[in-house]
Amino acid sequence: MLARAYLKCAVIRSDSESSEYDLEEAREILLEALQILPADNTKTAQLLQKLIDTDMKLANQSADNAGTASVYRQEAIEKLRLVEENGWATFNTYNNLIVLYQKEGNLEEAEAVLEEIAEEYAADYRWYKRYAFLEIAKQQELETQEQDYSVFAEYYGEAMALYEEYLNAGNEADGEMDTLQAQYENAERAGWFSESEGADDEVG
Repeated sequence: MLARAYLKCAVIRSDSESSEYDLEEAREILLEALQILPADNTKTAQLLQKLIDTDMKLANQSADNAGTASVYRQEAIEKLRLVEENGWATFNTYNNLIVLYQKEGNLEEAEAVLEEIAEEYAADYRWYKRYAFLEIAKQQELETQEQDYSVFAEYYGEAMALYEEYLNAGNEADGEMDTLQAQYENAERAGWFSESEGADDEVG
């Protein structure tokens, strides 16, 4: 009953139209609930997920303040790892971890998560999608003359092939795949897939 009350209160404060103030209030409610409730409470997983979602919203709303955004992202990462430790992880758990590590500039950790779930999810277009986005980030950390987008192109091709099967099965479209396709087309126009040296424009 107590967990349900905390969760209901937090949901009211953290809906999609919430202000940063409401989200911060929801975060405090959730943190308090997680301190009070036993770790094996059946509602703990829901409370953790709501806290993760709230932290990610707060990080996005704090984009102009890198330090504050990083605090929220680090807390979300910590709670996602707790979800994993308790055996509650889904693909969405790992997807969020990869995205958060990438936003924090920790590309090695992002890649480590992808490798960790490779056996379970390597037939899923979303795994290839995340790897393709990661490859873009990795290449953009290099000097222009050192960049090589061939691996990105491979992951993009695998992602698109599996995504087509996903759509043909009647599933809903994924907006990130439109973004990925646009980045591929930008790279192609810039000449990054030619055998000669790179081009002048950045991908993205």
